[in-house]
Amino acid sequence: MDFTTEIYNEALVMIEDLCLDIADKVLNQLEMPSPNQSAAASFDVELRREQSYNTGDLLSYVKSNIPNLPLERKGIYNQTVQTVNNELGEIFLDAPGRTGELWVALLLSVVMWGVTLWLLQRAWQKVAGGHPVGLITSLLYGYGALLQNLPSDPSVSVSGRMLVGWWLVFCLIITTGFSSSLMAHLTVKERSRPLETLEDLVNQPHWKWGTEHWVLTEAAVNFYSNHPNPVFRHIYHKLELMQVDDALRKVLAGGFSFISYKNYVTVIIETRYSDARGNTPLYISKKAFPILADYGWCIRKGAPFHQRFAQLINRLEAAGIITYWTEDVMARRVREDKKVATLHNTTLLGNANQDEGEEVVLSLNHLQGAFYMLLVGSCVAFLTLLGENLAHCCSSPQ
Repeated sequence: MDFTTEIYNEALVMIEDLCLDIADKVLNQLEMPSPNQSAAASFDVELRREQSYNTGDLLSYVKSNIPNLPLERKGIYNQTVQTVNNELGEIFLDAPGRTGELWVALLLSVVMWGVTLWLLQRAWQKVAGGHPVGLITSLLYGYGALLQNLPSDPSVSVSGRMLVGWWLVFCLIITTGFSSSLMAHLTVKERSRPLETLEDLVNQPHWKWGTEHWVLTEAAVNFYSNHPNPVFRHIYHKLELMQVDDALRKVLAGGFSFISYKNYVTVIIETRYSDARGNTPLYISKKAFPILADYGWCIRKGAPFHQRFAQLINRLEAAGIITYWTEDVMARRVREDKKVATLHNTTLLGNANQDEGEEVVLSLNHLQGAFYMLLVGSCVAFLTLLGENLAHCCSSPQ
């Protein structure tokens, strides 16, 4: 085997790591040749694998998904990008996990446990004598155990060791809960693929669908019943008729889809089934199918302005003005209907937006059992202290 420069440099890196662990010194301080850290990084296979990504594909992915972000997250993203571009250095990353009240409870627990251990050891020292335990030592031990960096055990009695044991179990529960919460937030949640087409509805086992009575006009019935695609005819034969709110409640319950005009149902969902931020548990398919144009312009045959009128319509459609006007009218209608719904308390969202994809932040309510367990352990330690003091007094010569 031929030794290359990369292998020699990697060996120096490994030796320097051992020197740092043993003597806290690099090879240069020990009068030995120092490794080339940049070359070692390029030699790292794992590092090269992590860096082998296509920046163009990632940039395209980010740009295509930015419009899909909720309003609050989109604001956070824009502020973060602006901070990085302007080199302001004001980014603060807060990993989901403990809330403020949980931090306060942990701080109080460390202090109270340290004081309790100190008092137990002082009480035992007065009875049996021995080496005293300082308050700072007890506090630092509790803090170190919580950080999973255990110092030496300061307890000198059975009650002290019992209290330390309860504290270690408490720290295990806290750290495990926090680690699990962090991993859950960093893990991409798997979601089922949404139903986009009528074929998807038919292929779903035990799935049902419905619409309102007024939607089934003569043109709509003719469209479904005489369609060359058997899927459309199957949809029509299994179609249930009901009111829109009853249908949307069945959609929320699962196993049901509501077929209607897109703009019409969009206004209803944004008005009555969305929260203040626009979040809704209902999904509107992105794939639509035309049935029949219900509205149009009637112009006399041979009218001199017909060509100019058609040209103007085509320009408005190409520029997106008609789409913009439609969305603006719908947004105005949603605002007006929301005001009426607020006045009459007719919003039907309720807790429906608490879907399976919502992130749950670890809080004091989730870990309150650990604090109760620590309290019970402290009481048991005090009872043990009374027992060992009584036993010591009885066994001591008069």
